[in-house]
Amino acid sequence: MESDFNYEFYNAGMRIDEHMRFSISASSAGFNSDGNDTQSLGYWHLHAPRESFFFVPAVIQSGLEEMRVNFAADIKRRFGKQGVVLVDAKWKPENEDPDKDVSEYAVAPTRELAQKRAEEIWQLHLKKIVEQHLADCQNAMAAGGAPRAAAGFTKKAFKILGIADPGEQYFAGLKDAGRNAAFSGQSNDVLLTLQQQNQTMMALVVAIASGQKVDPELLKALAPQPGKAPIMPVTSGIATGEIKKPVEFDSKKAGLDVYDHKTAGRKERAAAAEKALTNS
Repeated sequence: MESDFNYEFYNAGMRIDEHMRFSISASSAGFNSDGNDTQSLGYWHLHAPRESFFFVPAVIQSGLEEMRVNFAADIKRRFGKQGVVLVDAKWKPENEDPDKDVSEYAVAPTRELAQKRAEEIWQLHLKKIVEQHLADCQNAMAAGGAPRAAAGFTKKAFKILGIADPGEQYFAGLKDAGRNAAFSGQSNDVLLTLQQQNQTMMALVVAIASGQKVDPELLKALAPQPGKAPIMPVTSGIATGEIKKPVEFDSKKAGLDVYDHKTAGRKERAAAAEKALTNS
């Protein structure tokens, strides 16, 4: 199938890739017509890269028949407000109604003006999509609900324009609040456990210092719990791995009798043994 390209467009927006339908006669398609059904459908591939010019045919050769197609009008109608502008040398911008939206005129007399207008319409298209989403977020919050984050092309529009999505920010705020709450709760648990263990330790010290019997429940409270790491306060240099002063032990202050482990000489031992036998 051969094509004669007659129309030029500029696409300032997203890439367009689809098939345009057109009707062909049964005889052109190579079928014998019986008078009941003389039409069938054909397809032409429309490929419009982003930020580039592309062409569409006005006439398509199908078999032995030339058929006129209306692709140009269809493209203007479907994609004109999305930044696709037709280049038409006969178009006169001065005849345009200044009160109408520029997207109503997806046509320009030169390639330069077509590119400029297409970019303007494309930006306007993105802005309208973003404004609609912002209105939806505002209505949701006014009704006491949560705004939804943008998705699909709406999310892409926010990214292209460099605008923050309030719905996404709201969701991110909930995640941050959840993390902070979890961390705060964990910190409180640690502080509470440390406080309880300090109180138990003080009760144990007081009991020992006053000569009282140690309550077995105090020892149980200080014992490590299954599945939990014990949290003990630092009470001495040993806990930090640093001993600032040597540990001294005074047996007299402790009130203990110290056994003399010195060994006497052989003669002294013999005399002591003889004395013991004589006295016996």
